[in-house]
Amino acid sequence: MARLPDIPTRPRDAAAHGIVDEAVRSRSYDELAAAIRNRVPELARELLGRPTMRTGHEWRWGRRGSLSLVIDGPKAGQWFDHEAGKGGGFIGLIARELLGPPRMRTGHEWRWGR
Repeated sequence: MARLPDIPTRPRDAAAHGIVDEAVRSRSYDELAAAIRNRVPELARELLGRPTMRTGHEWRWGRRGSLSLVIDGPKAGQWFDHEAGKGGGFIGLIARELLGPPRMRTGHEWRWGR
């Protein structure tokens, strides 16, 4: 299997260099998700800042730790926002943090907004 390109931890750097676009075009979703899963702790710190709590395989953010993220193991990258009652995979967390929550879904198209 070919080595995936390094994915910068700063979203603006990734967009500027087109690395994420190239990775998405040339790799399957599963390969991209696996590459991200291997870097969850590093990417989480860049995306969310320093965690409020760290326990075993899970980090938490927020005053009461309402956002939880599994940082390693087979479920690395799985997150859950206990206040919003929503969760998912790390790619979804990236989209949520950078684009805001989905406002409306029309067919297969998501419309994002803050």
